[in-house]
Amino acid sequence: MDIYTIMNEICFPLIEGFIILLLFSCLINKKEIFVQHKLKSYIFIILYTIFSYWATHYIPFGYHSLIISVFIIISLSFITASSILNSFIVILVIGIFMMITEFPIVIFFSIFKKISYSQMINVENIRFTISIITKVLQIIITLFIYKSKKSFLKNISTNSHNIITSYILLGIFLMGIFIFSINYVVSTNVDVISYEVLLFSIFTIFIFLGILVFKEKENLLKIDHKYKLQKEYIKNIEAINNVIRREKHDFSNHINTIHAMCILNKTNTIERIKLYLDKLSTNLKTSYHYYNSGNDYIDGLLAVKSNIAFNKCIHLDIDFEILLNTLSIDSYDLIGIVSNIIDNSFDALIEDLTNTNKIISFSTFVEDNQLCISVSNNGPMISKENIETIFENGFSTKKNNKEDHGLGLYIVKQLITKNNGEITVSSNKHETEFLIKFNMEKNKNGEFSPKHYQLNS
Repeated sequence: MDIYTIMNEICFPLIEGFIILLLFSCLINKKEIFVQHKLKSYIFIILYTIFSYWATHYIPFGYHSLIISVFIIISLSFITASSILNSFIVILVIGIFMMITEFPIVIFFSIFKKISYSQMINVENIRFTISIITKVLQIIITLFIYKSKKSFLKNISTNSHNIITSYILLGIFLMGIFIFSINYVVSTNVDVISYEVLLFSIFTIFIFLGILVFKEKENLLKIDHKYKLQKEYIKNIEAINNVIRREKHDFSNHINTIHAMCILNKTNTIERIKLYLDKLSTNLKTSYHYYNSGNDYIDGLLAVKSNIAFNKCIHLDIDFEILLNTLSIDSYDLIGIVSNIIDNSFDALIEDLTNTNKIISFSTFVEDNQLCISVSNNGPMISKENIETIFENGFSTKKNNKEDHGLGLYIVKQLITKNNGEITVSSNKHETEFLIKFNMEKNKNGEFSPKHYQLNS
């Protein structure tokens, strides 16, 4: 393989892949691709070079240009997370750009150098000269476009979900092309070993791209989890703000009441004001609590639940023997577990109209090297038959709006199982307890760190 062949079939396709990717990123207004996705960019350029060489030698003439174009559309859709349709439109624009930049040079050599079109294609040194002039011109124009701050195809949108679709289409496309090209290889005298090497290289890069897709999907799931946590946290903050606004309004009423009592100045006014303030102070202390569970999101959740309990005349007793930060469990899952279990206890007590001393207890403790979360209430007893089916999807003992219930405990069971925990239910006429057990994180010495422990909340 001489220098002309190396340049025409390897170096120039490398440059062409770089130009296509750079123009594509400019046209979809994602110039940061080369900075944020360097590995994907390099892989595309290498894969484009290998695929172009393979298609040129092992795909019948007339088909290889079309096949290369389809390959570029799908692979760039994958790399840039744009839809196939948007990728097709952009590649069409790039194809027009390539023809416009090549056309004047071809005309120049044809008119002034008296070189035929067949010579431009088949004579390697002539093809090399034309290619190097064309690539230099294309690189200059592409870099000028890249450096400009102008936005081009503004309606082109990108979406991370397009990556999976494009990857599947790329796999189907490659498989179809390879099956199609087998007949050509068998019926012609070509170097089968080179064909297999190129085939193996393309598939290796394809598998590597699959690994990148998997890792990117994992990162997206982590971001989604963080988003859900922030959403839950904001929800708790909004609930706290609503409580503060309501209490601010109540304070105005209390101040007006005390002011009116002072103006009326009836007998024993001072003593009556004192009693009124004592009762008000007691209510403020019991209506809203702040907790230290070792998890900020759970702290916010429990603060909101304590206010709900006060308004429903339910005593909420919280006791942390051990903090929740010893658990290797996602905070979003933990919120789902705690929230649904406590809400289930609220529902049980609210429906019990005969109970005048309603209590919900939430506590944590260590037992057999496991962190235990106990949520109990003194509501109605759950029958043994219901205990066996209480975690089934759609099960509910509620009489009204039954279609809206029966999911909470099912979700709790799924989340606990997902995090390798277990939950049991015990119920009698005095108390119903949900006991959840999780394995605890250990330090480097294989021991549970005492810094997580707290005597009482």
